[in-house]
Amino acid sequence: MRTRNKNQMKKKNGDVSTGVKILFTLVVLAALFVIGTYVYSRLNNSATTVVDEYVRSFTARNPGRVFRTLNLKNTRFITADNLDKLLRDVAEYDKITSYSLVKLDESDDVCHYQVKYMVGRQESDFSQILTLKKTDESYLVFFKKWGIDSADLVASRVSVSVPLGAELTVDGVKLSSDSLRKKSQKMQDFELGDVFIGEHEYEIRLEGFEPYQGKFTLEAKDYLDEPVATVNTNKFVPDEGIKTVLENLTARIIPKIYEDLLQRRSFDFLAKEVAIEDSVKDGLMKRYDKMREDHVDTRTHLAFVDFESFKSSVRSTISTDDCYALKVDTKIRYTSHSTVVHGETPEMKAMSGKLKVSSIFHYSNGQWWLYDSDAFGRFVDYIKE
Repeated sequence: MRTRNKNQMKKKNGDVSTGVKILFTLVVLAALFVIGTYVYSRLNNSATTVVDEYVRSFTARNPGRVFRTLNLKNTRFITADNLDKLLRDVAEYDKITSYSLVKLDESDDVCHYQVKYMVGRQESDFSQILTLKKTDESYLVFFKKWGIDSADLVASRVSVSVPLGAELTVDGVKLSSDSLRKKSQKMQDFELGDVFIGEHEYEIRLEGFEPYQGKFTLEAKDYLDEPVATVNTNKFVPDEGIKTVLENLTARIIPKIYEDLLQRRSFDFLAKEVAIEDSVKDGLMKRYDKMREDHVDTRTHLAFVDFESFKSSVRSTISTDDCYALKVDTKIRYTSHSTVVHGETPEMKAMSGKLKVSSIFHYSNGQWWLYDSDAFGRFVDYIKE
């Protein structure tokens, strides 16, 4: 009986010992796994590892990897391709062959590294001070990952102001109407958002004008939606179509003014035949009536005019009342015929001459309106005695 109890006791003790060993082994393995994972994660998420990945990607000329290392987010202008262009422009990184890396300082949340690059056996003019900060991204639940601060590469809240109705293309990207943020009666602002620093090209298209190209240069700062470029209509050159329209319009209006004057018609009659901007009608009417008083309602007076040729040039000009403004400078050849009275005997006399007239037209509500013209005052020459 005792022998059997001893055997049972030994068997029981043997079972406990095996279980403990297995449990202990599992605990040790788990501890080693946790330690290994922690060490591996710390090594692969250290500031030095992040910097190493960046400079390796940089010297490998791999913009996609550099983009990811900088923790950038894709937007309309913040892309790997645009980063590649930036690095080629500012660093000529396609020529770099090697680098040296030195840690300058480190704290719990920020550290700095200096990177110097080599082009063959010569040191490149381009070098970097990389700032690393703890990001919001975590690993192993409690630890924050390191990331390179890319703020020195990005301009924020960038916008461009163009004439109302114009289309804007920046670096080959056409801005949609969704990008419009601010409008006035004359101008509209396109919001570009975040854009890489450096020089950028843009093109503006406005119906009736030649495309306008320009450039702007961005710094690493917040522009607060203040336009980095403002292009008014006075910078545009009219296209051939609009030039022809205004040349023909001028060649019709000037003879019409003289026709109505010599027929002693009122200014209101002229305003029904010629589209004149309401805001200037009173002023032009006074000048029209003064011409009639000085040159038509007189004893010796202009009788009629043969206009022989019109030669005009069209250019943009500045408008103060929120309209597109074009100035038409016209040279006119004419023959004037006047009634000259000596005593009681009238005599018809003729002379040839040239007249220079400048007219300003504004575009609104789908048509061109006469805003001003020195045809109201600069009169043709004629024989008076």
